[in-house]
Amino acid sequence: MVQLNFLDRFRPVGAPGAAASAGRADEVRGAAAELAPVFAALAADLESAQALVAVAERDAEKALAEARARASDMTAQARLDAVTERAAAATAVQKASHGRDKRLMEHAHKKASALESEAAAELTAVAERVVEKMVLDLLRNDDSQDSGETGP
Repeated sequence: MVQLNFLDRFRPVGAPGAAASAGRADEVRGAAAELAPVFAALAADLESAQALVAVAERDAEKALAEARARASDMTAQARLDAVTERAAAATAVQKASHGRDKRLMEHAHKKASALESEAAAELTAVAERVVEKMVLDLLRNDDSQDSGETGP
């Protein structure tokens, strides 16, 4: 097979004039024949690229599987942590509630003690007034009986 120069394709085919059959050998063979050596030279690179793509696809599938496994582990751990955190939050709420309830009860006891003290003081004062009034009434009655007055 004759190797043609690339520039041969730009040389004139025939003389101008009457119609005649044109015909250079490289035009008859076509572009595929011209590019065949280029593609043959690239065949090794094409195979290498396809091998790299296959390796990359396997690596991507492996990485995806590992990522899914990690995500599943993280989800499971998050669910466990959520249970623990809910329990801790519930405990904190209960402690806060108990503390608030304790303060309210202490306040209520102080107020109740103050009211009892006030009530006792007032009861004592009322009792003293009642006793004083009864004593005065008795003394008046005794005085009126001693003076000879007749009472109602």
